[in-house]
Amino acid sequence: MWSIIFNAILILQQHYHGGFYGFQFDWHDANVMETLVNVMDVNHSTQYMYVVEEMYEYQNTTMMENWMYNDDLLWFSHSWLRAYQLTGNTTYLGRSVDLFNNVAESWDNSTCDGGVYWNKYDTYKNAITNELFIQAAKGL
Repeated sequence: MWSIIFNAILILQQHYHGGFYGFQFDWHDANVMETLVNVMDVNHSTQYMYVVEEMYEYQNTTMMENWMYNDDLLWFSHSWLRAYQLTGNTTYLGRSVDLFNNVAESWDNSTCDGGVYWNKYDTYKNAITNELFIQAAKGL
């Protein structure tokens, strides 16, 4: 099983561009980073810490605050929380909290008896965004 995981990581790393995987900060990048953190945790390794550090530097706060999709922000909140859990680096925890708080501003009680919207345009609420929100709240 590990050989399959490591081969998949090698393929993913071919698409890494010094701070992102070419997906422009959507949920793909967040999930790849979290996977790398999990692999490092299981293997007691720091092999991919450069990816975590570069992604943190590449994602400036202004861009993340202007990102319009709450589900993507929450995927990143989860990833940064996981990076904090692995490293103890409170900078990563701070990023996770900031992203969560940014999404929490979208909370609305008037539709569906509560919840956060999928995007900053308040077009609709969906299950995955609210499930991610609950999970992030629990983790934080």
